[in-house]
Amino acid sequence: PTGRTLTAERRKKLAELSAKYKFILVADEVYQLLTFPGIEPPPPMFTYDTAGTILALGSFSKILAPSLRVGWIQGSPELLKKIADCGQLDSSGGLNPIGFGIVQRFIDEGLLDEHLDETRKTLATRYETLAAALKKYLPAGCTFEVPQGGYFVLVTLPEGQSAADLLKVALPKKVAFLPGGGFAKTMGNCLRLSFSMYDAEDIDIGIQRLAEAIKEYQAGL
Repeated sequence: PTGRTLTAERRKKLAELSAKYKFILVADEVYQLLTFPGIEPPPPMFTYDTAGTILALGSFSKILAPSLRVGWIQGSPELLKKIADCGQLDSSGGLNPIGFGIVQRFIDEGLLDEHLDETRKTLATRYETLAAALKKYLPAGCTFEVPQGGYFVLVTLPEGQSAADLLKVALPKKVAFLPGGGFAKTMGNCLRLSFSMYDAEDIDIGIQRLAEAIKEYQAGL
């Protein structure tokens, strides 16, 4: 939820710990290919696997179209066999042949790389618009993370303030966000903003409303 990207050194260290203590490391990397232009995507966690203990997850619903409930898993043959043999696919109808076919055709036609390039440019532009609005409108004491890609920006309120309580003030102003308390107990003063689907005008209006909500919330403390 922070929007931060693990460095190659930290990825390698996690992989080493996974191998040493024999625990399965599951990396939810659905935004791994959505770094902004000029930023090299980090290698998937699976590329650091030396002991068959890492699974890396991806999703075409994040990089191609939200309605495509199609993803992929990278892992050792031994781990993937356990997943394939678990019975879930047989008992719950988990396969999606129509979605698979659409994605496969898109890849075969050579369209995925071009689509990703355009998506990364669009996301970068929307992030820049959001960052400019946050710098312009956020009250003093509020900060935000600078991501290298993806859909989200994490805003931090001053210590001791509650994003969940702020949301109650923000909703009547027609602006919403995800309070950080749902991610971790230590993130109660954080809120996650999504910029993936909004144009520049909507982003600017939304941040103006958010800033107004923060000021009103803080005035009532």
